[in-house]
Amino acid sequence: MKATSSLEYVCEEDFYLSPPPRDLISLVSSALDGDSIALERLSTFLLPIIKKIVCLWNRSYYKPMGMYIIDEDDDVQNALIRLLYGDRLAKGDYASHTSPLCEWVNYEGRRKSFFKYAQYNILKYVRDLRRAERPILMGENLPDPADDTPSPETLTHHKRCISDCLASLSPAHRDVLNRKSILNQTQSQMAQDIEVAETTISRWLSKAIVCFKECLTMNCPDALSTVKF
Repeated sequence: MKATSSLEYVCEEDFYLSPPPRDLISLVSSALDGDSIALERLSTFLLPIIKKIVCLWNRSYYKPMGMYIIDEDDDVQNALIRLLYGDRLAKGDYASHTSPLCEWVNYEGRRKSFFKYAQYNILKYVRDLRRAERPILMGENLPDPADDTPSPETLTHHKRCISDCLASLSPAHRDVLNRKSILNQTQSQMAQDIEVAETTISRWLSKAIVCFKECLTMNCPDALSTVKF
């Protein structure tokens, strides 16, 4: 009955809500428990969501870098399988691995939207697939595995992504983030300079970091490791 109720009431918009609706949590839980009807329904919702994320990463990351384009059919299916089953299919051990969605279902605090949580895992899986299957730029030889130094093209792309994500923030959020990362100001110093309460600075800064990281995760996840807060 739990899956049947969820099937009746879950809609596409529910996947983008935070906190997520109870019916969506119930549907995901039923699918992970092996309910075939719930699993089929969840997969129907997930395929276009995953494809949207993969297409965006192709357009924003792989094409500008001149890299092999992610297959928007096969890799979408791979990402769906890994999202639902973890890496157990690749390992061949069906008992020791579980879906990353179990953490989302069982989380006791305020959950992120399903889309935000799935987005992080999908990008991680697709990134790992590319590194394993197509680790080179078109027309180039295999790089030395021990050489982790980013190429000039990669650094240029990272800088452009960081600049674009900073530009997407509101003026207040961008200002406090620049003051922290560039001027190394404390929240107290920012509050004094801008003439607002320190609690306001704290709220702006927290929101700015979240929005900035979400932008990089969506458009250029490899650049995240180059940013320190």
